[in-house]
Amino acid sequence: MGVSSNPLKQLFAVTAPGLSKAAAQELQRAGFQLQSIDDAGVTFEGDPRVANRMLAIPTRIVMRLGSFKAAKFEDLAQAKALAFPQKARISKIEVSCHKSRLYHSGAVEERLWTQLEALRDPSAGSLLLARIDRDVCTLSLDTSGELLHKRGWRLQNGPAPLRETLAAGILEIALAFAEGFGPVQAIVDPMCGSGTFAIEAAARALGLPPGRLRSFDCDRWNLGPKPQMPAFPPHPIPILGGDRSLPALNAAQKNAERAGVQIAFSRQDAAAFPIPEAERGLILCNPPYDRRAQGQEIAYERLAMLLDRCPKWSAAILCPRHRGAPPAGSHHHIEGSVALQNGGLPVTLWRIAPNATVGPIA
Repeated sequence: MGVSSNPLKQLFAVTAPGLSKAAAQELQRAGFQLQSIDDAGVTFEGDPRVANRMLAIPTRIVMRLGSFKAAKFEDLAQAKALAFPQKARISKIEVSCHKSRLYHSGAVEERLWTQLEALRDPSAGSLLLARIDRDVCTLSLDTSGELLHKRGWRLQNGPAPLRETLAAGILEIALAFAEGFGPVQAIVDPMCGSGTFAIEAAARALGLPPGRLRSFDCDRWNLGPKPQMPAFPPHPIPILGGDRSLPALNAAQKNAERAGVQIAFSRQDAAAFPIPEAERGLILCNPPYDRRAQGQEIAYERLAMLLDRCPKWSAAILCPRHRGAPPAGSHHHIEGSVALQNGGLPVTLWRIAPNATVGPIA
């Protein structure tokens, strides 16, 4: 098997566990051509400069450079024949070996550097990913640089904040579920912490690209004429956030200002949170759990009381996996769940549906 260079437009969106299907939905909505989906992410075609700026869910975007048979160290010389983007440089090589005769990742890294030394730039290079699986080596170049959850607006944190990419994936799942019952007319996070859910929801409602405030490694490469960025039409709806912690609300307000979105934040108990005048809406929440705070069961009880005030609304509640489903109140029921991870902690996103509707509209 000789060198088989993939087109430079073949990209892979790396996702957190449980978010590859949500990322695929986002990619399709943005107009990208999907090739395949697996647990690690989505293979698709497109321009990395567009993908990095427009996609909210992936952790990073990598460019497939090519694959070749690598049963012995001499075979790694084929890496030199792959077509790297003009002006692309490498700062680090990460190697993984699986069910292959080349199993020592450090030795593989050393041999690859021997072949690619001319591309080394420790200060301004990009990450090269080398995966050897069943004696086939695939090389991919990271196009993002810093991980994509670093949007550029979060400078203040609350306790154990969600990564922005995870929040965007949860929002994708929750909206797809809630919109099955009718148009979502408002989104509320009554335990918003530093505001991640609310800010991601507001940016999406306004059609703002998630990567609008930062640059990416691929911006330094010569990839041809500057691409035209797709425009998402805005669908502004009320986005409300609240918390009992004044420091958390101050952080959320400052983060929202840097993100360029306007959100109504208020210091309220969740059970008494002011609900917008909307027939159908979405309650999206990451209540405190485990090491984050005391009185966790009280938080779930307050959420159930809030749900009782919104009989036609849907909800998506993130809970630690060992806890089980949260109480749904008297007007709602648990419709399903999605297994995710939050900073390595197994968590479950519980989808809560109004009893007034038997199930999502097909």
